[in-house]
Amino acid sequence: MSRVYSTIIVGGGASGLMAASLLGSEALLLERGEECGKKLLLTGGGRCNYTTALEELESHYRGYRFASPSLLSFGPKGVISHFRSLSIEPFVEKNKIFPLNGDARMVRDALLRGCNVKYGAKAIEVEREGDLFLIHTDKEILKSRFLILAAGGNSYPHTGSDGSGYSIAQKLGHRITPLSPALSPLALRPSLSEAEGISLPVALKIGKKAIEGDIVITRNGISGPAAENASYLLGDWAKISIEFSSFDVSALKSGPRMALKNALPIPDRLSYALLDKLADKWTSDLRREEIFRIKEALSRAQFEARAIKSGAMSTHGGVDARDVNRVTMESRLRENLFFAGDILDVDGDCGGFSLTFAFSSAYSAAMEIKHRLNGKR
Repeated sequence: MSRVYSTIIVGGGASGLMAASLLGSEALLLERGEECGKKLLLTGGGRCNYTTALEELESHYRGYRFASPSLLSFGPKGVISHFRSLSIEPFVEKNKIFPLNGDARMVRDALLRGCNVKYGAKAIEVEREGDLFLIHTDKEILKSRFLILAAGGNSYPHTGSDGSGYSIAQKLGHRITPLSPALSPLALRPSLSEAEGISLPVALKIGKKAIEGDIVITRNGISGPAAENASYLLGDWAKISIEFSSFDVSALKSGPRMALKNALPIPDRLSYALLDKLADKWTSDLRREEIFRIKEALSRAQFEARAIKSGAMSTHGGVDARDVNRVTMESRLRENLFFAGDILDVDGDCGGFSLTFAFSSAYSAAMEIKHRLNGKR
């Protein structure tokens, strides 16, 4: 007779690892690749900003109402405390929490300690047999009483986040909301390639939404926190404006006579990218229409932008939150089926917020399963 596991967790990313860490060796974690937490290892430039030092969370999530019970029960302080119990001390940098040693592998390995992992096991289909789940992999059929789908979104396919979890959820009756890249760089047209490598604070405006933060200008567009936090708003090409500075342009003519590029509060290369040859003109010689052009370029430069899927760290959209209990992360359609992390339709900003929800949702699911296994529910 084949073994029946208490819990099987599909997906060895951040949320799956947290759930496995909390449930211990009695649970089985299925990882389709040969290594867990590949995307986790990429966060924070390989340093892993695993949560935030900020206490106000609501403005940093799309879907906060759904996410709030988990975040309140196991938010940043809970995440920090849990990792401390795993000998990972926090280091704060610009409100981001990193491991003190600056090594993402230490975070991943701390979660793996004591876990029961089956590598090279891709879940293809799930069905019910009485009170059990039958998880069909590409090699065998496994049985469990509880199931946590933590297979991630459809960003970074080479790390395992290829969207396969959505098809499993759909076959179990769950709706999937429209999907698009999130926490990704943006492509711009026209590009600002002449200013490639420049980093500066801006305000991005998409429709009525304004997002402030730092960007890095790339060959084809922009990256950095502000770009990543805006990416969920952009599927295909859409209009976007960028405020590079609130500099009082009208003061140019009355100020000291100098080349415009030297009078503006932006790097020379960005002046040329935005204004071309006008950047070389003397401020005293500027005409009214040129003053207007400079003001437009600095305060509301117009572009078309789209999210670059290949660079997305997360996915906007996913398992419809209306079909999931927001306190326990259990399916409202299938008893003993739980969800955690990026597979759900919740988005967190750049800066550790997405990982915080991955961990907190996994905590909610794991704690509910523990209670039931102990006969308390």
